[in-house]
Amino acid sequence: MEPSNPPPNPYQPPHHGGPAAPGEFDAEVSATEPNGVVKAAGGLQAAAGVMLGFAGFQLKLVGLTGKPWVMTVPWLMIFAGILAVFFAVKLFKTRSWAAIGGTVLNGIILLAMGGWILLSLASGFFSLIAFLVPMLALAGTVLGAIAIAPCLRAAEARRRLQDAGIDLSF
Repeated sequence: MEPSNPPPNPYQPPHHGGPAAPGEFDAEVSATEPNGVVKAAGGLQAAAGVMLGFAGFQLKLVGLTGKPWVMTVPWLMIFAGILAVFFAVKLFKTRSWAAIGGTVLNGIILLAMGGWILLSLASGFFSLIAFLVPMLALAGTVLGAIAIAPCLRAAEARRRLQDAGIDLSF
């Protein structure tokens, strides 16, 4: 009587040509972690988003009056602030699409808030929160552009780990 083969264990890691040596994928796993530039870019982009949301909320409380397009500005600011925080959270996970999206969004925020500040100063409205947003958006844009390369390297490392049977896409 021949011994029967036991069913495969579904909880054991996949085998690709033999067992992995201890520490074989340590360099790949560490390449997926955010470095200092990525963390700084994410922090600045999140800060710009939060301050933009606060500035939009402040405008909502002040009670803007005027043309219909002016009435949508606070809502656009709040929405853009939430979107910037979303991109920043994903940037902390070294997602290259978040680095690109956050950089572009912070550049748009920088230009739009610069114009909005000029328009609001011309009409006699001063907001310190609104003055902080362009500075944070400028720093977030510059560091976000620098963070794109490390995020692309992390995406490549995640792909190599995925090919080896290790899924880090949490």
